[in-house]
Amino acid sequence: MQIEYEIKFTNINPEAIRHWLSDIGATCSIPLRRMYRYVFAHPTKSNAYIRIRQEWNKITSSYKEDNESQWIDSVKEIEVTVDNAEALRQMYLAFGLREKAVQETYRETWLHNNVIVTIDRRPGLKPFIEIEWPSQDDVEATVRSLWLTVDDGVYGTVSDIYNKELGIPHAVINETAVITFDQPPQAWEE
Repeated sequence: MQIEYEIKFTNINPEAIRHWLSDIGATCSIPLRRMYRYVFAHPTKSNAYIRIRQEWNKITSSYKEDNESQWIDSVKEIEVTVDNAEALRQMYLAFGLREKAVQETYRETWLHNNVIVTIDRRPGLKPFIEIEWPSQDDVEATVRSLWLTVDDGVYGTVSDIYNKELGIPHAVINETAVITFDQPPQAWEE
């Protein structure tokens, strides 16, 4: 299983980030597009899940496991490209996996020295960026080139951002069945 070195920065201004990315020589490889995700509960691990993601130009399925270390290497991933999201979804359901969420997002992808920088919009959240690559050094170099610091980043999964911005407990957001722009999560009230 591959470590997914990634860091997120929340509450960003997308126009400013685009300007900074252009200034450092990054290029927009995939324009802003809507993506859909089907998320399935892992049958035995509470810190892992299986996802099908319909992207602009491809469909992927991933196994993700969060070691909850809250650092740049906290997520491990196995990802494959597939050609039919709905057929794979039906296969996972036939295996007995529990579909726990259908999610909608908007994402724009940039490349800087082969490091992937995405500008993300999730229902209910302020825009954020995610910087990822198989090398921690490359990720940290890109962070510095964007005038950011790793100490200000958010590590782990997007549920950490929902918790940070809206106060939604991880167990609640991870079991929210529909997360779309028409049905965004609301701030948590006890």
